[in-house]
Amino acid sequence: MNSSQESFFRNLWIKLCSPPPWKILGYKFFQRLNLKKNNIYIFLEIFQFLRWIISSLFNPTYFLKYKSIIPLDIFLKACVLNCFSLSEIKNLIQLGFRSWSQLSEFNPKLLTLYIHQENRKDWPNQSQEVIDKLGNKIKILELAPKKFRVPFLIDVNVNPYPNWWRESLISEGIIVKPIYGSGGEDVIRFWVKDSRLYSQNLFIKNDIKISDIDPVKFSPKLIFDIWHLNRKKDIKPFAMPYILNDKKLPNTYPSIVVRVISERKLGDRKIFVKDAWIEYKIENTFILQNYKGTKICYEKGRIKIEENLKNYDSCLANHFKKSINGSILMHKRLDNIDRIAWDWIPSDKGPKLLEGNACFELFIPEIFKKIDKRYL
Repeated sequence: MNSSQESFFRNLWIKLCSPPPWKILGYKFFQRLNLKKNNIYIFLEIFQFLRWIISSLFNPTYFLKYKSIIPLDIFLKACVLNCFSLSEIKNLIQLGFRSWSQLSEFNPKLLTLYIHQENRKDWPNQSQEVIDKLGNKIKILELAPKKFRVPFLIDVNVNPYPNWWRESLISEGIIVKPIYGSGGEDVIRFWVKDSRLYSQNLFIKNDIKISDIDPVKFSPKLIFDIWHLNRKKDIKPFAMPYILNDKKLPNTYPSIVVRVISERKLGDRKIFVKDAWIEYKIENTFILQNYKGTKICYEKGRIKIEENLKNYDSCLANHFKKSINGSILMHKRLDNIDRIAWDWIPSDKGPKLLEGNACFELFIPEIFKKIDKRYL
C-alpha cells in the first residue's frame, strides 16, 4: 500500500469516527447540515450515527464523572443523539442553561465545519478562495497594512539576519509556528538568557527546554531545525517576535488576545462586527471578556460569570475599538466570505494582527450572545 492509499484510508477512518452532520430534537426534529444528495453520503452518515451512539453509550466517563452534574435525559439528547461533549454541557449547565430547549440552541464544537459550510453554500464557490487565503498566515500578514503587523521570517538561510531577530531573542523572544493551520498547536517561543537558548510551547505550562549552544549560532536555521524536531518535515513554519500586550492591561502570559468576529451578509457590501472579546490567563484562571462588558471566568473545572461590567477600562475600550476597525478593514480586503475571526495582540503600539480564521468555533460567541440577552 503506497502513501496516498494509506492517507486515503486514514482519512476515511477519521471520517467514520466523526459524528454525522445532524442536529436532532432541536428547533426541528431532524436537521441535516451541508446537504449532499448522493446516496453514498447518506449511508456514510447513518454509519457515523450508529457508531457515535454506540461509542457514547459505552463510554464510562459520564457515569464516573458527570452523572451528578448532567441529568441522564440531557446526556442522552445532547451527547448520544447529538455530538456535544460532556465538558460543553457541563459548562453550559454551570452558566445556567439547564433545560434541553436552552441547550439545543447552541452548536457543538464537532459541527463547526459543517455549520460554516452550510452558511456559505450560496456564496460564490462557497468562499473557497478566501478560505484558502486565510489558511496561509503569511498571505494574511502581507495583506495587512504595515501598522497592523510585526516583521516575520520564512527564509531560514537569510544572511545577514534581520536586526529584529537577535534583538527579539535576547529580549521577549521569538515565536515559531506553522504557516498553515495550527489551532494553537506547535506554537513555540524561543529566547536567550545567560547565553543559553530556552524554548517553550506557548500554551503548555512548565514545558521549558534549555539548550547549551554557542550564542553566535542562534541562527534562523538552528531555531527552525529545533522546532522541526518531532514534527513532520513538510510542515512549513515562520517566525515573528513575541508580542507583549499593552502594559496598561493585565500582565499575562501568554499575551492577551483580542478576537473579533466580522460579518458580511450575502448581497450586502456592509461589514459589521458580530462580537469581540479578549482572552487571557491569570495564574489558573482563564478569562473571557467581551466588548459589552460580560466577563466569564474558568478555573479548576468551574465556569462562572464573575461580573457584568458596565464601564470597563478606557485602555481596553480603545483596543477593542482599534481591533474592531482593523478587522472590518481586513474583511473588506478579502470580501467574498460571510464571517471571519480575527486575532490581535493589543500592544502599546496598537493592535498587531496574528491571523484570520474562516472556520472558527461558534461556541464562545453563542455563549456571549445568550448571556448578554440575560443581563443587558
